[in-house]
Amino acid sequence: MSNFNSSEMKKHPNGYLPKIVYHITKGNWDRFEYFYNRQVETYGPLTQAEYDVMGKLFQIEFSKQ
Repeated sequence: MSNFNSSEMKKHPNGYLPKIVYHITKGNWDRFEYFYNRQVETYGPLTQAEYDVMGKLFQIEFSKQ
C-alpha cells in the first residue's frame, strides 16, 4: 500500500518522475535509484501512464541538449 496523500500530488503532480528522468539523462545512477525508490514508496509501482509521462519528459530533456 502506498503512502499517497493528496497534498503530495498537488505539490508534485508528476511525483518524482522529472527527477528520475533528469538523473538518468545525466548518468547519476545513485540519485536515479533514490528517486525511483521514493516514487514507488510514495505512489506505488509505476503505471503505464507514468512511463508515458517519463517518455515525454525524456523528449523534453533531450531537446535541451
